[in-house]
Amino acid sequence: MKNFRLKIDNEILNWPDVTTKKIYGCPCYKYKDKLFAFLVTDGVVLTNVNEQDKTKLSKEFKIKPFQSATRTMKS
Repeated sequence: MKNFRLKIDNEILNWPDVTTKKIYGCPCYKYKDKLFAFLVTDGVVLTNVNEQDKTKLSKEFKIKPFQSATRTMKS
């Protein structure tokens, strides 16, 4: 996961207005102070992805709702 994080950092931290910080021990990425992605043990959680983009992503990657303990985030 460390190599993956380095690749992510090298790419998206060059985007304008993107910053990173840790929240609950997870590396998180913000655009203009609004969370848009965070890394977890077995993947990346993207927030606010529309249905069209989910369809595109599902052709290349396994996607599923994020589950934290007993709570599932459907969006």
